[in-house]
Amino acid sequence: MIVFNVNAQTLEDAKKAYFHRDYQRAKAIIIDLNANQADNKLIMSELAMLTIAADIRSNADGADDDLEALLASQPNNENFHY
Repeated sequence: MIVFNVNAQTLEDAKKAYFHRDYQRAKAIIIDLNANQADNKLIMSELAMLTIAADIRSNADGADDDLEALLASQPNNENFHY
């Protein structure tokens, strides 16, 4: 339970960094969370979405295709589609 709370807080930090357009910080947090292999599927899917959003803002190649693939894999996740 403690690991989940730490990962959730770090995810919130990544979201805040993204919101403030600090994409490098957001991606650094995402990399750290991915390295820890979070067991929580919700956190991992949110990390994937945040990664794609940062890639789109950074004009990374293939980011649009990654977004379409993620949305197709999560048809019932209204937050992603919003």
